[in-house]
Amino acid sequence: MPIVDQLKLITSRRNDILHHGATDVAQGGGLVTNEALALTIQRVQSFPISPEILDDMTADLLKINAHFLTRHVERPALRGKHSALDAVLTAAWRYK
Repeated sequence: MPIVDQLKLITSRRNDILHHGATDVAQGGGLVTNEALALTIQRVQSFPISPEILDDMTADLLKINAHFLTRHVERPALRGKHSALDAVLTAAWRYK
């Protein structure tokens, strides 16, 4: 399920940020890496981080929340048209 896959990706990134921190954020080239804890050079992982990337993750999490609330929480189906909600649910993932 694409929604669960996106949630897993963002959760993994969140855990990396929380446990490893980020470097060079003030210079505009933020990087999260496990280099200090990796046992071998092959296990080193890193990814960029910035306010824009965090905004993209947040937008995706809001979309995931809307999806779960409208389709998986055993609430009565919404009546009528909800163009703003439909736009959120059908939008492309922002964090890739």
